[in-house]
Amino acid sequence: MWENLWSKYLQFQGNWIEETRGTLMLVATVIATMTFQSTISPPGGVWQENTHTGGLNCTTYGICEAGTAVLAYAWPHEFVQSMTYNTTSFFSSLGVVLLLISGFPIKNKVMMWVLTMAMTIAVTFMALTYVFAQGLVTPYHIIQTYFSMAHPLVVAWGILLLVFGLIHTLRLVFWVKKRTKMKHKLPGRLALHGSGREILAKL
Repeated sequence: MWENLWSKYLQFQGNWIEETRGTLMLVATVIATMTFQSTISPPGGVWQENTHTGGLNCTTYGICEAGTAVLAYAWPHEFVQSMTYNTTSFFSSLGVVLLLISGFPIKNKVMMWVLTMAMTIAVTFMALTYVFAQGLVTPYHIIQTYFSMAHPLVVAWGILLLVFGLIHTLRLVFWVKKRTKMKHKLPGRLALHGSGREILAKL
């Protein structure tokens, strides 16, 4: 019953990825551009010249070098985490672009699932990059207010991701199950009727 309900209302709607190929390419390119820009222009800016006294931790590290991120010295752990999210989003979006221009048959359900998951990862980690970058540039006396506002939004996004990922994964599982059943039934039909062309035409 559940499988029939799923197949009726939540099955893949045609070749929607093929129909929206140009849009996917545009979105993936925009995400790659945004994440690349946030790397060369990090939140908080960069040091304009070498300094020993320009920041709180310049004396600890010996020198704050020109062209390096200011916040990498003030909040090194949080900065690395933000850049990790940013890099993940960047390469996920590039992966989508590569798949779209590679010539692989994206009508295939497996390829559709891979593209969907890659875009989901790119968008999710871009959102996490924003949350951490905003936290890095928020003044300390209101940082708790910011995180109390951002926390429920992150939780809501996580719930949406779980539902979204479950739906698409179950779609793929049911599709594989259906294909497996068809492969098992086909040899028996061929043996009974003796004509493969007629069976294939009906399928």
